[in-house]
Amino acid sequence: MKNHETVLQLTDEKIVERIVKEKNTILFASLYNRYESKVYNKCLAFVKNKNEAKVLTQEVFLELFIQLHNYKGQSNFSTWLNAFTYKLCINHLNRKSESNNGEKSKISNDDQPHLLIEVSDNSLFHMREEKLQKAMQYLSPEDKSILLLKYQDELAMKEIMTLLNIDESAFNTRLRRAKAGIIEIYNKI
Repeated sequence: MKNHETVLQLTDEKIVERIVKEKNTILFASLYNRYESKVYNKCLAFVKNKNEAKVLTQEVFLELFIQLHNYKGQSNFSTWLNAFTYKLCINHLNRKSESNNGEKSKISNDDQPHLLIEVSDNSLFHMREEKLQKAMQYLSPEDKSILLLKYQDELAMKEIMTLLNIDESAFNTRLRRAKAGIIEIYNKI
């Protein structure tokens, strides 16, 4: 590192650049230390099991080390890492559901097509938290991720569109579907 430059002074983007260039595992450890708890909490939001979330967090960081060269700096590293984590969580849940012989929950929102009704953000904010968390467990991973990106991570529409590689029309449709789905499941609980 240059003269007085320490790892703590480096931006995420600079650390990533050096990790990719040098394959420096010590620098990767600093990136891990910065984001481990955030990634763990995102994984826990998906799987609702602490041990499974720990294992999934390790999988995220292992895959991250392998795929870090794909970060192109088009968004903040933390935003890119959130999307990366969501994608791996979705893949994990899809694999898990396939290994369960494709069995669906009785409350699943995938059984019937949704009427894409307009649900206000305000109505989501007034839902009881514990009941909402339970409803989120039954939401499809794709719907869960768009809601978490928008309302938990508070990303702007354009950031989400970039991360999910979708256009505005697809974003609006997916968000409406996710909102309608969470309301439907919430009301069944």
